[in-house]
Amino acid sequence: EHWEAFLSTDCINNETFNVGEYFWGDPALLGEYQPTLDSLFGYPMYYTMIDVFGKVWSMTEITGRISQYEENFVDWTALGLFTDNHDNPRWLCNYPDLTNYKNALLFMHTFPGIPYGYYGTEQGFDGCEDPDNREALWPSEYNTESELYQYIAAVNEARKGLEIYDGDFTEVWSEHHLYAYSRGDNTLVLLTNNGESFNKTIIVNTLKYGTYCNVLDIANGDFQDCFEKTSDEELLVDFDKGAGKFYVATDDIPIVSTKFYEPTNEPTDDSIEIETTDPEGADGIDRVYGIYAVFMAILMTFLWN
Repeated sequence: EHWEAFLSTDCINNETFNVGEYFWGDPALLGEYQPTLDSLFGYPMYYTMIDVFGKVWSMTEITGRISQYEENFVDWTALGLFTDNHDNPRWLCNYPDLTNYKNALLFMHTFPGIPYGYYGTEQGFDGCEDPDNREALWPSEYNTESELYQYIAAVNEARKGLEIYDGDFTEVWSEHHLYAYSRGDNTLVLLTNNGESFNKTIIVNTLKYGTYCNVLDIANGDFQDCFEKTSDEELLVDFDKGAGKFYVATDDIPIVSTKFYEPTNEPTDDSIEIETTDPEGADGIDRVYGIYAVFMAILMTFLWN
C-alpha cells in the first residue's frame, strides 16, 4: 500500500519508470510488487545464473525459472539482469572461470530484460566482501583493451545495432550443458557452461534464411564462424572450449561508428562540462539506465524498513 501510494500519479508523473530492489530469489514474492513497480532487480534469475554459469548446474534451470517468471510477473521482460552489484561479492570472487563468465555476460545482454552493468566488471574486478566489492575504478586507468571490456563492447555493439531487445524471444534448445534462443528472426544465441569443445545438432526454425556469423569470433577483420540457413532442418553447432556464440544474419549486421567511449569535449583546468541531453538515436534502454540512476536513491529503501 505504501508503494502504491508513493508511486501513484498523485506523487510521481505516470511516465516515470521506477525500479525496486528486493534481496530475495522467490518470484512468487517479487511478483506481487508488479505492476505497482514497473521493474525490479531480477534476483531470481541472478541466482539461477550463478547456479548455471558459476556452479555449473544444468542449464535447464533457466527454462524452469522462465516458467516461474511467466507465472508470477505481469511483465518479466522488464526485470533487471546483472552479474555484479555493490551488495554482493563480485562474480569472479567466487567463480573465477572466465569462459563461463563470458557466457553469463552474453546471456545478461541478450536475454529479455534490462541489463545493468556495474563498474569494474569490464576490468575483471574480483573483490569479495564490502568494501572490496566496491573498489575504486581509476587504478585500472579505464583500460579499454582489457579482455572483458572488449568482449562486452562487442556484445553491446551487436545488441544495440540490431535492437534485439525488440525481437521476440524464443527458447530453441535447453539441456544440461547447452542453452539456445533466438531474438527475432535474425539472431541466435548459444550458451554452454562446461568449458569444453564439442558439437551438437539442434533444430532451429525461428530464423529467416541466409548467412549467419558469430560476431564474437573475428580475426583480421573476417568472421571465423558462420553457417548457411537454407531450411528448417538440423543445424550442427561446434563449440570451441566452451565459448558462447552470438550469431547474426550477415545482411543485418549493424554498422556502428564506435564501440568504445570517446570524450565529447576536453575539460579545461577550471571547468568541466557535462552532457545531460540524450544523444541522437539513444534507445529506450539507454534512457532506462539514466532513469535508474536518478530514482534508485529513493527506491533502494524498498522493503528494507
